[in-house]
Amino acid sequence: MTGEGLPVAASLAGTAWRAVSVAGAAPVAGREPTIRFEADRISGTTGCNQYFGGYTLVGGAIAFSEVGMTRMACDDAIGQIEGAFTSALTAATTAAIDAEGRLHLAGTGGEIVLEPDSEPATGGS
Repeated sequence: MTGEGLPVAASLAGTAWRAVSVAGAAPVAGREPTIRFEADRISGTTGCNQYFGGYTLVGGAIAFSEVGMTRMACDDAIGQIEGAFTSALTAATTAAIDAEGRLHLAGTGGEIVLEPDSEPATGGS
């Protein structure tokens, strides 16, 4: 399933999400990538490294900018998901919410499907 045909996300500010699928692959349990949206900034983890950046969301069209991340070594399985996650995230052009309340970020790098994250955010801005 892709994000096509889903209702567009009007605003993501103040929300936090945990990946359930990255480019069709399930993340390593307990090391799922996360994303937290503020007014115009994002932060989260790839399952191994922390990342941060900016974003704009207009009418379901999303664009990420100036995404940077830490560079710790990851084991192979987590590293593969990290690579797919960062490729899909930086290439995402649409943001949609499905009937189950999952966020779909899709673009030429693949699709990331995320569910609301109830874990409190850690770290600073």
